[in-house]
Amino acid sequence: MGSGAPFIGSLTEPNGPEVKTEIPGPKGVALQKELDAHLDTRTVNIMCDYEKFQGNYLVDVDGNTFLDAYSQIASIPVGYNNPVLKKAAQSPEMISAMINRPTTGFFPRGDYAKLLEEGVLKVAPRGAPYVWMAMSGTEANESAYQAAFIWYRRRKVWKEDELRTCMLNQSPGSSERGESFKSVIIVEMAAFRLISLGSFLQL
Repeated sequence: MGSGAPFIGSLTEPNGPEVKTEIPGPKGVALQKELDAHLDTRTVNIMCDYEKFQGNYLVDVDGNTFLDAYSQIASIPVGYNNPVLKKAAQSPEMISAMINRPTTGFFPRGDYAKLLEEGVLKVAPRGAPYVWMAMSGTEANESAYQAAFIWYRRRKVWKEDELRTCMLNQSPGSSERGESFKSVIIVEMAAFRLISLGSFLQL
């Protein structure tokens, strides 16, 4: 995929919204009932047919077409089923990234710097040469919290009892927390992370 590929200009979209059934339609109601046997579906709006999405329009399983201002929490900036992205998704590099799910902080690809320079860093703010990749808004926020905690704690001298107790998930070195600040830690980790990220209440 060349850097000059027209992401937006290559999109085709419906002429506008189109309602064919009640919303949700009969097929959507039936499929949501099936899903409700396995998930809490109280937040579900409509059951979707993603293969029929185009640009800024989504289509439900009953064939109703909607102008979508939500865009999966604004995570679809170049439109649904973008042909340029679909082509890229078939590349060996994309296939490798998807099925191998690299932990880039520990095991980055050999060409990772090049991928960043030719990708997200092209739109980075001036004077911001570093980037931290995240897959969701929650993950981005959690990473920001962790960075702030680590910065704060590194200005302090760690005490011996903090280093010892954090590895046991005990105070004063640690508190009840998980990787997302929502669950009790169940695995041992590096001391600097347990002390740094402990709890909002420790600040």
